[in-house]
Amino acid sequence: MRTEIAGLLVLVALTACGGGTTPSSSGVGTASEIPRSQQGVVDVTVEERGGMCAAPDGTGTVCARTVTVTSDGTVTVADATTTSPELVEQVEPDVAPALAEIIENGFNDLTAVKFEGTCPTAIDGVERTITVRRLPGGPQAAMADAAVIAISSCQHDLDTPAARRVLDRFDEVWDGADLPRP
Repeated sequence: MRTEIAGLLVLVALTACGGGTTPSSSGVGTASEIPRSQQGVVDVTVEERGGMCAAPDGTGTVCARTVTVTSDGTVTVADATTTSPELVEQVEPDVAPALAEIIENGFNDLTAVKFEGTCPTAIDGVERTITVRRLPGGPQAAMADAAVIAISSCQHDLDTPAARRVLDRFDEVWDGADLPRP
């Protein structure tokens, strides 16, 4: 009986902290597995960095441009020449959860093959990183940690056929929402 109660308490604690929604394969519950009222905040950020750009103070800095889409529809852009992200537009609130779900469901395909060789940023190329941050909603949200997935082209080979299928679908939704490119 004690073991059953302890097991039940662990299950309740995991569920309250968002750990009870195990995904497909990524360790993060997907939007379709989490009730809408419990989905909370979702941010999807795409960053491209590499090469050299002029900084606001006139010195050289690494070129970087980041576009973030949130579950309230806010879209912000930041780059190496700005001091803080700029609000550029509003999109439908379902765009960020849709993008997040594509990355979460494709996690195994995106991370199946490690990147080998020299990151293109070492030779003036570009690294692309997609980050999904999901903070659970509901009554326990203030006590929960955000679930974060970050996929980088310098850590994973994103040119495999399986990874390309996931990224093509991601880009299709991104472009369909008319989001700015990083």
